[in-house]
Amino acid sequence: MGIGLEASGSTGGLGLAGHRVLVVEDENLIALDLQRRLESLGYVVTGMAGTGEAALRQARAIRPDIVLMDIVLRGPTDGIELSKKMQAEFDMPIVYVTAHSDEKTVARATATGPYGYVTKPVEDRQLQIVIEMAIYKHASEKALRDSEERFRQLAEASSEGILVHDRGLIQDLNGRMAHMLGYQRSEIIGKRLTELVAGGYGDGRSVETLPEDDGPLEVLIRKKDGSTFPAEMSGRSMPSRGRTVRVSAVRDLTTRKQMEKLMKERARSELYGFVVSALPLIAPGALQTVREDMLRIFSDRFEKYFKPKFVEESAAHRPSPGADDLGRYLRWVQELFTNFGITAESSARDGYGILELHSCPWLEYARRNPVFCVLCQTMASRSFTWAGSGGAVGVRGNIAGGGKCCRFELRPQRHEREKKQND
Repeated sequence: MGIGLEASGSTGGLGLAGHRVLVVEDENLIALDLQRRLESLGYVVTGMAGTGEAALRQARAIRPDIVLMDIVLRGPTDGIELSKKMQAEFDMPIVYVTAHSDEKTVARATATGPYGYVTKPVEDRQLQIVIEMAIYKHASEKALRDSEERFRQLAEASSEGILVHDRGLIQDLNGRMAHMLGYQRSEIIGKRLTELVAGGYGDGRSVETLPEDDGPLEVLIRKKDGSTFPAEMSGRSMPSRGRTVRVSAVRDLTTRKQMEKLMKERARSELYGFVVSALPLIAPGALQTVREDMLRIFSDRFEKYFKPKFVEESAAHRPSPGADDLGRYLRWVQELFTNFGITAESSARDGYGILELHSCPWLEYARRNPVFCVLCQTMASRSFTWAGSGGAVGVRGNIAGGGKCCRFELRPQRHEREKKQND
């Protein structure tokens, strides 16, 4: 804590040698006795005052490390009132010296938050212990306040929202977070985190029951006006004032999501244009080698556009390596074909996946040229390799051939091995 404990020599104990003490006592004999005792214990008495006014003047001039304050003083200001004034102006510990122990006096004194009491007649050992504990406690509290102030300064300088909550009950937040939510800070403190996070985390976990540290997870944040926005939230548990609180950083993803949507729409538009431009080359009269080259180019361009996003999304939503890779892939590939304007459904059963396409935006071409259906199969087959499951994609009917839907069976390598063993 940065507090040096040194032996005082006269006590062989724990005297905080050299610390400066201001004695506020209106009885001269008692004041001189306190000075003698303090100096014998290794402290430095830097001032002695008998009235509130004199004590304030000396405190401003010498800034002592601690004040010994008699509760009963002559004049309009007693020791309790004087302590209130000192605490409002200075950051220093105050210890009461008193012979009064009636409940009313003790209650008034306690309300000022003193760092200890010394009862008259004063004993050296009691005096030493109370002073040491007062200085140590004050230094510890100051270090904590400084640490909290540094944290607050960092939090206020952050471009991200910062929330501090204890078991889901919000304790504090920075200005950026309040601005993101459309609240004043005072309106947020005391609310439950579930009032601000719409629907918990995307993977179903509660915001109040997460492990000590969690990586970035996407959530929907609810603003004061009831609207929501996408956000990335990560948290860490930290000790604070004898308990454990959670500090969560919140990043608004609205702009990023808009950019992703624009990029996806652009990629879809370019890919769609590429499909249309490829039609003459995969027409029935085109050379087989030309068709094969065109499909290869199509497959490569498809991977260039869509694989980076697939990898990014998979990494962000994978709680552990290998956990439900097929399920994540099926959700992704269903969204992919939906973005092409196709009605798509996906499901998993018996260890393999099913992808069904119930509409076709280029049905007219596909009916004239069944080879065209290879484009959708190429997208399903190529993207399935990104899931890291190995295996193969089989076609079980298509709309162009008169089926109710285009149906793909996605069989991971493990499933294929088991199937062969059973056969």
